[in-house]
Amino acid sequence: MPNAEPVFARRRDLLVIAGLLAIAAALYLLSQFATGRRTEVVCHAEVWHQGRLVESIPMCGGAERDFHCSWNEAVVLHRYADGSVAFVHSDCPDQVCVRTGRLRDPGRFAACLPNQVLVTVVATTEESLPEVDHVS
Repeated sequence: MPNAEPVFARRRDLLVIAGLLAIAAALYLLSQFATGRRTEVVCHAEVWHQGRLVESIPMCGGAERDFHCSWNEAVVLHRYADGSVAFVHSDCPDQVCVRTGRLRDPGRFAACLPNQVLVTVVATTEESLPEVDHVS
Protein backbone atom coordinates (compact mmCIF):
# COMPACT_ATOMS: atom_id res chain seq x y z
CA MET A 1 0.00 0.00 0.00
CA PRO A 2 1.64 3.25 -1.10
CA ASN A 3 1.72 6.30 1.15
CA ALA A 4 -1.63 6.22 3.04
CA GLU A 5 -1.03 9.59 4.70
CA PRO A 6 -2.97 12.46 3.02
CA VAL A 7 -0.91 15.23 1.48
CA PHE A 8 -1.92 18.79 2.33
CA ALA A 9 -0.15 20.46 -0.59
CA ARG A 10 2.47 19.50 -3.06
CA ARG A 11 5.54 21.59 -3.77
CA ARG A 12 4.05 22.76 -7.07
CA ASP A 13 0.88 23.96 -5.28
CA LEU A 14 2.94 25.94 -2.76
CA LEU A 15 4.88 27.63 -5.58
CA VAL A 16 1.64 28.68 -7.30
CA ILE A 17 0.26 30.07 -4.03
CA ALA A 18 3.50 31.96 -3.34
CA GLY A 19 3.45 33.42 -6.86
CA LEU A 20 -0.14 34.61 -6.48
CA LEU A 21 0.68 36.20 -3.12
CA ALA A 22 3.68 37.98 -4.67
CA ILE A 23 1.51 39.36 -7.50
CA ALA A 24 -1.16 40.52 -5.01
CA ALA A 25 1.48 42.26 -2.87
CA ALA A 26 2.97 43.98 -5.93
CA LEU A 27 -0.46 45.24 -7.04
CA TYR A 28 -1.22 46.50 -3.54
CA LEU A 29 2.07 48.39 -3.32
CA LEU A 30 1.56 49.82 -6.80
CA SER A 31 -1.91 51.09 -5.85
CA GLN A 32 -0.54 52.67 -2.66
CA PHE A 33 2.20 54.39 -4.66
CA ALA A 34 -0.29 55.64 -7.25
CA THR A 35 -2.68 57.10 -4.67
CA GLY A 36 0.18 58.82 -2.87
CA ARG A 37 1.13 60.76 -6.01
CA ARG A 38 -2.41 61.86 -6.85
CA THR A 39 -3.24 65.53 -6.48
CA GLU A 40 -5.73 66.57 -3.86
CA VAL A 41 -9.26 66.52 -5.20
CA VAL A 42 -11.41 69.49 -4.28
CA CYS A 43 -15.09 68.64 -4.07
CA HIS A 44 -18.46 70.27 -3.87
CA ALA A 45 -21.87 68.81 -3.17
CA GLU A 46 -24.63 69.26 -5.70
CA VAL A 47 -28.22 69.34 -4.46
CA TRP A 48 -30.75 68.19 -7.05
CA HIS A 49 -34.53 68.55 -6.71
CA GLN A 50 -36.86 66.95 -9.25
CA GLY A 51 -33.94 66.52 -11.67
CA ARG A 52 -32.79 70.16 -11.51
CA LEU A 53 -29.61 71.42 -9.87
CA VAL A 54 -30.76 73.81 -7.14
CA GLU A 55 -27.62 74.37 -5.08
CA SER A 56 -23.88 73.72 -5.06
CA ILE A 57 -22.29 73.45 -1.62
CA PRO A 58 -18.50 73.97 -1.37
CA MET A 59 -17.01 71.27 0.84
CA CYS A 60 -13.67 72.88 1.64
CA GLY A 61 -13.01 75.93 3.72
CA GLY A 62 -15.47 77.75 5.86
CA ALA A 63 -17.18 76.88 9.08
CA GLU A 64 -19.86 74.30 9.67
CA ARG A 65 -23.18 75.39 8.25
CA ASP A 66 -26.76 74.22 7.79
CA PHE A 67 -28.45 74.42 4.39
CA HIS A 68 -32.25 74.52 4.33
CA CYS A 69 -34.00 73.51 1.14
CA SER A 70 -36.12 76.43 -0.10
CA TRP A 71 -38.98 74.22 -1.32
CA ASN A 72 -39.19 72.28 1.97
CA GLU A 73 -37.73 73.81 5.14
CA ALA A 74 -37.90 70.38 6.87
CA VAL A 75 -35.06 69.07 4.66
CA VAL A 76 -31.77 70.21 6.21
CA LEU A 77 -28.23 69.48 5.01
CA HIS A 78 -25.15 70.18 7.10
CA ARG A 79 -21.60 70.88 5.90
CA TYR A 80 -19.04 69.75 8.47
CA ALA A 81 -15.62 71.29 9.09
CA ASP A 82 -13.90 68.10 7.86
CA GLY A 83 -15.28 68.66 4.34
CA SER A 84 -18.22 66.29 4.47
CA VAL A 85 -21.92 66.92 3.96
CA ALA A 86 -24.96 65.03 5.24
CA PHE A 87 -28.71 65.12 5.62
CA VAL A 88 -29.35 66.00 9.26
CA HIS A 89 -33.14 66.35 9.16
CA SER A 90 -35.99 65.43 6.87
CA ASP A 91 -39.73 65.04 7.26
CA CYS A 92 -39.78 61.78 5.29
CA PRO A 93 -41.16 58.73 7.15
CA ASP A 94 -38.28 56.27 6.69
CA GLN A 95 -35.27 58.59 7.36
CA VAL A 96 -32.96 56.62 5.04
CA CYS A 97 -31.39 59.88 3.84
CA VAL A 98 -30.47 60.89 7.41
CA ARG A 99 -29.10 57.43 8.24
CA THR A 100 -26.87 57.49 5.14
CA GLY A 101 -24.37 59.57 7.09
CA ARG A 102 -21.63 61.89 5.90
CA LEU A 103 -20.61 62.10 2.27
CA ARG A 104 -17.02 63.07 1.47
CA ASP A 105 -15.64 61.15 -1.53
CA PRO A 106 -16.42 62.01 -5.17
CA GLY A 107 -19.19 59.85 -6.57
CA ARG A 108 -20.93 59.30 -3.22
CA PHE A 109 -24.58 60.29 -2.97
CA ALA A 110 -27.62 60.27 -0.71
CA ALA A 111 -31.25 60.57 -1.74
CA CYS A 112 -34.46 61.52 -0.01
CA LEU A 113 -37.00 59.94 -2.34
CA PRO A 114 -40.22 61.24 -0.71
CA ASN A 115 -38.90 64.81 -1.04
CA GLN A 116 -37.26 64.13 -4.44
CA VAL A 117 -33.83 65.38 -3.27
CA LEU A 118 -30.50 63.97 -4.41
CA VAL A 119 -27.15 65.08 -2.98
CA THR A 120 -23.99 64.04 -4.84
CA VAL A 121 -20.33 64.76 -4.18
CA VAL A 122 -18.58 65.96 -7.34
CA ALA A 123 -14.87 66.56 -7.88
CA THR A 124 -13.94 69.93 -9.35
CA THR A 125 -10.53 68.95 -10.78
CA GLU A 126 -9.76 67.37 -14.14
CA GLU A 127 -8.41 64.20 -12.46
CA SER A 128 -11.83 63.49 -10.99
CA LEU A 129 -13.84 60.34 -11.16
CA PRO A 130 -16.33 59.88 -14.01
CA GLU A 131 -19.50 61.94 -13.76
CA VAL A 132 -22.44 60.39 -11.98
CA ASP A 133 -25.50 60.20 -14.20
CA HIS A 134 -28.38 61.97 -12.45
CA VAL A 135 -31.52 60.24 -13.62
CA SER A 136 -34.74 60.64 -11.73
